[in-house]
Amino acid sequence: MNSLKVIRAELGLTQKAFGEIVGVGTAYVGKIEIGQQAITPRFVRRVVKALPRVNPEFLLNGEGDPLLPERPPTAEERRQRLIDSIRDIFDQLDPSVQAMIEEAIVNQQKARTPQQNEEAQNAPPAKKNGGP
Repeated sequence: MNSLKVIRAELGLTQKAFGEIVGVGTAYVGKIEIGQQAITPRFVRRVVKALPRVNPEFLLNGEGDPLLPERPPTAEERRQRLIDSIRDIFDQLDPSVQAMIEEAIVNQQKARTPQQNEEAQNAPPAKKNGGP
């Protein structure tokens, strides 16, 4: 069985869903799976960027496991997810509430000394009580 087809099956994705995630057309995915289109290094990079658990060696040569073991998110990935969530919530707020929040942030920054601003930017994220 074609390595791409195996990976898709492991992920439970249709050709269409896989193509949408990776940024290629359904026809392109189908051509790779039936051997009419070779798997290129560019395609492998796109797949691994969009789906980090995909084993590039398996995709290229069928060697190893189709998917790499799951790893916990890094601190930077957790931080970025939190920032994205906060932005999403902020974007859903009424514009007048957004303006109030922006004003409060600006006032808070003005009240700090330059040293306090630098310390705040370099401070590690606060841990929750009872959390890791």
